[in-house]
Amino acid sequence: RERDAERERCREREMQRERDAERKREGERDAGRDRLAGTEFPLPNSSSFHRVSSVMHISIVNVPWERRMQTMAVASFVGTLFLNVLAFMWSFTMLFMFPLNLVIIPYLTWVFVIDRSRLTGTRKSEWFRSLSWWKHFSNFFPVKLIKTAPIDPDGKYIFGYHPHGIISYGAVCAFGTEGCGFSKLFPGIDIHMVTLNQNFFIPFLREVWLSLGLCSADKKAFHNVLKKSGKAMLVVVGGAAESLKSKPGHIELVLSNRKGFVRQALVSEASLVPVLAFGETDV
Repeated sequence: RERDAERERCREREMQRERDAERKREGERDAGRDRLAGTEFPLPNSSSFHRVSSVMHISIVNVPWERRMQTMAVASFVGTLFLNVLAFMWSFTMLFMFPLNLVIIPYLTWVFVIDRSRLTGTRKSEWFRSLSWWKHFSNFFPVKLIKTAPIDPDGKYIFGYHPHGIISYGAVCAFGTEGCGFSKLFPGIDIHMVTLNQNFFIPFLREVWLSLGLCSADKKAFHNVLKKSGKAMLVVVGGAAESLKSKPGHIELVLSNRKGFVRQALVSEASLVPVLAFGETDV
């Protein structure tokens, strides 16, 4: 009985301490509310808003023109990815619009039936690839092409680019255009970047890819381009499967089921040139 009474007294003392602590906390909250009630908070006047807007205005104006050009170059390239559907819709609409259908019908016939330049790379334009626009595009990231070994201009080559990243910006800058000065680093080498065959059936946009020298990822394209010496193909080895594994600071190679470029190198007697893009997965 004495132990039970002692435990009961200890329990009452503990409950009393908790009640005292709760009353103290309530008192502190009430005191804080009283202090806030007697405090005046001045509202910002129009001059303060004017100063903020002036700072924002100046920060935008002070962006260097070079950086503006770089941003526009990248934005225009990324924008083409969203124009694919619009290009199809506009082409389909023009079929029912006279006299535009007199132009679009022959054009679509040329695209889907006649033209085979996606398999030959003959539509490549060095003038278009060398535009300063692509230099701005390359400098946005920036991308730098580093030559680690000489390449004989009389040979035939297949460049294996890795990693794919999301869009392979580095491959476009370094090999799809002259943004990184490929022809100066490897004189005498005529390179063609490989992409999906579907990209060459998108009206209007296909003309851009053909002017850059892009070819279809088809064995016929490898055979046609690599018939002559001094030719090269650039393959982003991992393809779409590797792009799905892309994440910042991580490189994962997808190669087990993608060895067709090795077979084409053997058939065409072309040398394989490995290319590693540092930072591609961080874009």
